[in-house]
Amino acid sequence: YNGTRWQELSVPANLAPAGQVIVPQAMLALSASNVWASAYTASLGASGPIILLHWQGQGWREVPGPLPAGGLLGPVARDGAGGLWLGAVSAGRTPVILHYRDGTWTTYQAPSDSAGVVSPRGISIIPGTRSAWGVGVTGQTNLGGTTGTAVLRFG
Repeated sequence: YNGTRWQELSVPANLAPAGQVIVPQAMLALSASNVWASAYTASLGASGPIILLHWQGQGWREVPGPLPAGGLLGPVARDGAGGLWLGAVSAGRTPVILHYRDGTWTTYQAPSDSAGVVSPRGISIIPGTRSAWGVGVTGQTNLGGTTGTAVLRFG
């Protein structure tokens, strides 16, 4: 949005393998020249690798390297040290929390309690720190409901 109208920007070609589609999830704008966009690839019944794009003022660049398989749940937040936190599900559909920094991905198991594994729905850094907080739901049901909620803290 340029203050008057929305405009479409090109993304790198060939983000999804043949037969798959791109499923966009979240965007995190830190400045006019530092914007992150997350997505994943999918085909009927299967999720492909997660896609992370970075805008540095001139165009979108796909983050290279071995990418985790699975789907994103939506939240993306900075980590306070140049990296990102992302809420996701593994290829086996288990909720996980991903961390990306300097070309390295780390996968953390999502916490669980008697209500089930927490699916992160929002993550935010506490300004001036490296501590992240989040919210999530537990025990997704087939009808879209949940069996509980949780507040998460990392660091």
